[in-house]
Amino acid sequence: VTAVARAAGAAVVDRSPTPARSIAIGDLLKRGIEGYDKLRYDEAWATLEQAVQAVNRTGAEGLTAAQLSDLFISRSLLRKERGDPTAFDDLAAAIVVDPNRTLDEARFAPDVRENLERARTAVAGRPRATLTVDAPAGCTIAIDGATAEPAAPRIAGTHWVRVTCADHAPWGTRIDLGAPSTSLVARPIRFVPPSD
Repeated sequence: VTAVARAAGAAVVDRSPTPARSIAIGDLLKRGIEGYDKLRYDEAWATLEQAVQAVNRTGAEGLTAAQLSDLFISRSLLRKERGDPTAFDDLAAAIVVDPNRTLDEARFAPDVRENLERARTAVAGRPRATLTVDAPAGCTIAIDGATAEPAAPRIAGTHWVRVTCADHAPWGTRIDLGAPSTSLVARPIRFVPPSD
């Protein structure tokens, strides 16, 4: 557009909104896992907590379901090292967002894999529920890091919703999905077009 305008002798004023700064949650997750692997537990915990806050605020921007699951598995491992009895809750959260999640035998100890299977069994007993997201037309809806199918049944529990649109700012949130259904209204801020 700029080249054509200049060739015609016209001036161009670009009033496109500045893209929101990406939080790079995936980088935080990677640093947290590396901290755990190097036995720097306090540093890993602080990094993963920062990642969880960003996930809650953005609806898991830039993460896949597997990465979101990894976040909670890593938190569970750190909670276990700290003697926190709620470590199992994070494993259950990991299964809720990625029910098919498995662990690499070469990387994870047998007791961790057994606890994950225990969490899978506990989560399998939960009711299924539908999450309806009311968003502006033309927007893409992602739930737990994957593009959402309309009214697909999900395991009751905590989920993350992200809405992206061409003409609105990104929007995201955390929601506790209860049975049989939950409705969520997403109202991202519309970009204001330039005046004449």
